[in-house]
Amino acid sequence: MNLAGLYLGGGYPEKYAQELSKNRMLLVAVKAFAEAGGVVYAECGGLIYLSQSIQPIQEPPASMGELCVCESI
Repeated sequence: MNLAGLYLGGGYPEKYAQELSKNRMLLVAVKAFAEAGGVVYAECGGLIYLSQSIQPIQEPPASMGELCVCESI
């Protein structure tokens, strides 16, 4: 992959937590890119996506990118 960096902007990942969590292919690719030294810039919803999990109101927790050692509530 010829990618200089990855930008994850804002949004509302908590609204789509279960769907995002099921997209393991993307989660694994983002994590592999970062662990290989790729530059990842995330803000707001993008940063939540990189956390270990999201806990939406009245829903079960959903696993996320696991790049940031934190959980989002």
